[in-house]
Amino acid sequence: MSDMTSLQGNYDPKELIFANRKTVDTVKESANKMLKDLRPQRLIANLGEGLGSKESPMLAKTFIDAAESELMIRDS
Repeated sequence: MSDMTSLQGNYDPKELIFANRKTVDTVKESANKMLKDLRPQRLIANLGEGLGSKESPMLAKTFIDAAESELMIRDS
């Protein structure tokens, strides 16, 4: 039996809103920090509250790409 914890719903969707002064760089930084802070737990990297109507599709894609890239590196 593993003593690892699984986490889901851990990224703040407010990080994906340009009006909150968020950029591609801030999303990459915050996504990578979240993933590094949560190691070695099993992780389902997703949004804590889901998408509303204010999030930028570009920033959402940046989050997905950053999470996928970090997880691929970690698992190799």
